[in-house]
Amino acid sequence: MMIGNEIVFNGIMEDISERKISEQELIAAKEKVEESEEKYRSLSENSTSLIYRILLKPTMRFDYVSPSATIITGFTPEEHYNDPFLGFKMVHPDDKIILENSIKSENTEPIVFRWIRKDGKTIWTEQQNKLIFDEDNEPCRIEGTARDITEAKLAEIQLKAAKEKAEESEARFKNMFEHHNAAMLLIEPISGSIINANEAALKFYGYTKSVLCSMTINEINTLSPEQIQIERNNAINENRNHFIFSHKLATGEMRTVEVHSSPIDFQNNLILFSVIHDITERQKAEQALKESEEKLIESNEFNRNLIDTMQDGFSIVDVQGVQTDSNPAFCKMVGFTIEELRGATVPFPYWPPEEYENIGKAFQQTMQQEGNTFELIFMKKTGERFPVNVSPSPIRNKQGAIISYGAVVEDITERKKAEIQLQNYSLELKKLNTDKDLFIKILAHDLKSPFNSILGFSDLLIKNMDKYDKEKIQTQLKIINQTVRKTYYLLEDILQWTNSQSGKLPFIPQLIKLDEFCNEQIEHIKSHADTKQITVNYFEEVNIQVYADVNMLKTILRNLMLNAVKFTNSSGQISVYAEKNDTYAIITISDTGIGISEKNIAKLWNVTERYTTAGTSGETGTGFGLLLCKEFVEKHGGQIWVESELGKGSNFKFTVPLSND
Repeated sequence: MMIGNEIVFNGIMEDISERKISEQELIAAKEKVEESEEKYRSLSENSTSLIYRILLKPTMRFDYVSPSATIITGFTPEEHYNDPFLGFKMVHPDDKIILENSIKSENTEPIVFRWIRKDGKTIWTEQQNKLIFDEDNEPCRIEGTARDITEAKLAEIQLKAAKEKAEESEARFKNMFEHHNAAMLLIEPISGSIINANEAALKFYGYTKSVLCSMTINEINTLSPEQIQIERNNAINENRNHFIFSHKLATGEMRTVEVHSSPIDFQNNLILFSVIHDITERQKAEQALKESEEKLIESNEFNRNLIDTMQDGFSIVDVQGVQTDSNPAFCKMVGFTIEELRGATVPFPYWPPEEYENIGKAFQQTMQQEGNTFELIFMKKTGERFPVNVSPSPIRNKQGAIISYGAVVEDITERKKAEIQLQNYSLELKKLNTDKDLFIKILAHDLKSPFNSILGFSDLLIKNMDKYDKEKIQTQLKIINQTVRKTYYLLEDILQWTNSQSGKLPFIPQLIKLDEFCNEQIEHIKSHADTKQITVNYFEEVNIQVYADVNMLKTILRNLMLNAVKFTNSSGQISVYAEKNDTYAIITISDTGIGISEKNIAKLWNVTERYTTAGTSGETGTGFGLLLCKEFVEKHGGQIWVESELGKGSNFKFTVPLSND
């Protein structure tokens, strides 16, 4: 501007130092955020879990989906970006309510539900979602993770099925026990306390269940301890598996009983299972027969009413071995008429040829000693064999001379079936309890520990992803990867073993070239060996082809090689080599590890002991893999064994059949 003749400049000056500092801080903060986001994206894109972010404003859409989406769901990240509702559409129809309830309750705890993959396969997932709010406290986005837990869930389901099978078997035993016509008792072997009694026992003894189950067996058995011991000795000497006792009923009446008692494993306790048969009437019949034998023989008039109405069979044989008479029950039992049996000589037509020797011994013993009862096998006219109890007695004349022998014959077919059924139930219950305890122990400890480790390291990564450098993140991801791999191998072993036990594991042998196959399996376990700087090599004397199931052979080699890595010190060596004889290939996994003591070698294949110990670097194990190896090798008709000395390494060897070429 002009003032007079002078040019004057007018201006305003402003201090912008603070603004420049703020701009620089803003740029630095932006760069830090971009760096953090880059680290987060790198971690997400290398994670096996599905990581996603859903924007809720202005419209709902996927803002980020990690590449693992394709592996877990079959849908690519791009398909998620194109369909904001894809995550909901994949939810199994029966599980949609779980996700809806979680969203409504703003739950941040992990939830488990099923997804249906793009290929139609159903998988189990564990998901954790976090709802993020903006400055107006309005929900603006969802951040979450999902991981495939199908293997663990299937193992859990199979465990539940095993438990249900054990409970079903126990229920069948209980049903048989409660509804059987024979009196049955469950007795505590040390105290003699009656634990349980079925309806037939309550009816026989005349007590209510509460009263009978508050008593001991000694309150019913009237014999003294000395008399009981004598009866036990007699049973041993007479080679019989039952005892004759005198039992007292609630009315005070005494009844002679035949007791079949054996220990069983019931609900994880050893108890005595006793089946009681009332033989009072039978003994009375035998006694009546003995008392009237002279009159019956001399007058040739049998008390037909007594004999013919007996439910048990009865027959008479003279001293020359000729059968002179039989009652209707005996004829019905063996299927012959009285006329067909009268006059028959030794061997009688109801004696099976294979039992001649046993029946002959019983016949000789009857002539030497009275009062014996024999368990024998008789034969029907049709050729059908069936078990009987034979109680023979000599018939004497007035002078005391034996003129014939009478025998009461009881068909014990149903009783023997019940005994066999009970034995099978006991063995089945014992096996199911053993398997159940084994699965519970593995799932409660061996599976829980690695998952705790995975969760711990993944939580650390999530919480500190902007603090850790790339090397530390890679280190922790390697730990997670190895833990997941080991857990996967364990789950695979458990599933294969349970399927094998239930007969659901397919066995499809085929031709396999050992050279290619073994080297391929070595590559699979190489990362484990590399962590301990252990070298693994394969040697073969000639080109060998075997005839084996691919999956089973993989499992055998993997478990034996991982076992060798576990017990070999750093910088050690593992050699896998194969040789053959005329019919089998012999595969050896040799290591320079710590070896096994002789007493522990015997424990390796014992399912009840499940022997295991820590590796040279503190590695844990279950002992399950070796049991699986043994089962799969034997499935091929082969054998597995170990040659080892403590401190001198181990040679695990197994055989598989050669191809027919």
